[in-house]
Amino acid sequence: MTEDNRHTFWQIVAEAFAIEALQTPSDDVLALPSQLEWLECHGTEPCTYLHRCSVPIGFDLSQLSRLSIPFYSPQQQQVLSHNEQRHLAMVIDADGMTSTRFALNRQENEWCLFRAAYLLVLEQAQSERLIAPSFGLLDYESLLWMAYNVTRDTTIAPMYLEHTERLGYAFWHRCGSLESFTHLDVHTPTRANIANHVTAQTVQALSNIGKCVVEYLSRKNLATDLRSIFALFKGFAPVDGYRRFVDSANEYVLIEFELWSPNGPIRGQMMQQIPELVKTVAALLNARVWPEPLESTPERSVFALALFDHREGYAPSQQALPYRTRSYHYLESLLQYDRTGAVISLTALSGPQLEAKYPAEQVEQPAPPTYVPMLPAPGGRFRDARTAMEFLLHGSSHANTDYDVGYRDRFEGLKWISLGEWVKKGVDHEEFIPLHRIWKLRGVADGRVVWDREKRIDLTGVT
Repeated sequence: MTEDNRHTFWQIVAEAFAIEALQTPSDDVLALPSQLEWLECHGTEPCTYLHRCSVPIGFDLSQLSRLSIPFYSPQQQQVLSHNEQRHLAMVIDADGMTSTRFALNRQENEWCLFRAAYLLVLEQAQSERLIAPSFGLLDYESLLWMAYNVTRDTTIAPMYLEHTERLGYAFWHRCGSLESFTHLDVHTPTRANIANHVTAQTVQALSNIGKCVVEYLSRKNLATDLRSIFALFKGFAPVDGYRRFVDSANEYVLIEFELWSPNGPIRGQMMQQIPELVKTVAALLNARVWPEPLESTPERSVFALALFDHREGYAPSQQALPYRTRSYHYLESLLQYDRTGAVISLTALSGPQLEAKYPAEQVEQPAPPTYVPMLPAPGGRFRDARTAMEFLLHGSSHANTDYDVGYRDRFEGLKWISLGEWVKKGVDHEEFIPLHRIWKLRGVADGRVVWDREKRIDLTGVT
């Protein structure tokens, strides 16, 4: 690996994934079923693309053991094809992620830190139903890059880049500070904006939600209480987001779609057209969309919009709402759809009326919190296999204690041998077990795992 040998690289890949007689890929790209726990593919078959590339000039080779995402220099990024850029989870400037500008980049667990922060942000966004690209809301890729770009923002204090929860707080603070309500810029290192599909109404909603989250955290004095922030984010579910949605505006609009065409293909075509029609009405009324249908049957679908109104203290009277409903008849006439097999009705109502007609428990079911991996303690480090074993062999805190080495066998899975036996089987031994196959280290007496490559557990320095 240190000699950057492509044949050796693909041999290690074949052994790690138990691939029989793997032919070295001519283009140095291999597609494998994804086994990443945190990556959500949402209806599509997950796939991991392994790309082998030469080590970028100036890249610190000693850091390879603790990085689990691909890195490319600016020169290499220029030659990546469009498909390669889309398939990679992240295409990151090698100099950027390994720089000393941010505390995030100096920590041993920088990728784990970012991943956990993204999961917190993702859970919050899902509770607010912000992930729905067909309705002009965010998609998962743009949210991922929005969270990552926070770590590259030079205006954010370094203290917010040192802990998962503070990083999530900084994300929502940045959303609350959005200046433009006409479009959203989410750039990758290739400088392409991947949020062109996001509507102006979504940007307004994102800003309002960001301000609410920041205000709530600040009011509860949680900005510096990491445990409390962690508990707060874990507690969010779509049912809570819907309650906030119902309480976020003075006036709402129900969009009711009734389909009566007996023709199956025509009805299916109309169903596919619903998101675009909802998005059109939201743009005409300047309203936020709740993309989850409040009611959904083969013949009927109902969606809710929350109108943005920046007039301080304004609230429509109950007598004005029927008049608003009549005025929406003209708006309905502007919509382009097949009126021979469907009809669209727009109804104005207040927040309490919406909540009474479609209560939160009926619309949204409480969801369990997203899994968030536990991170090493601040300041702790995850050692590579060689360093961990040296600690166990020569550290004073591990004297008179025996340890086992768990390694991956191509045919039998995880197997164990004593640490002393592994030391005896040196490089020249026919049964030598290379470092990349070592997966766990455990105490013989109590069976406690003190080092785990997959879970990034390192207790070798704990006395």
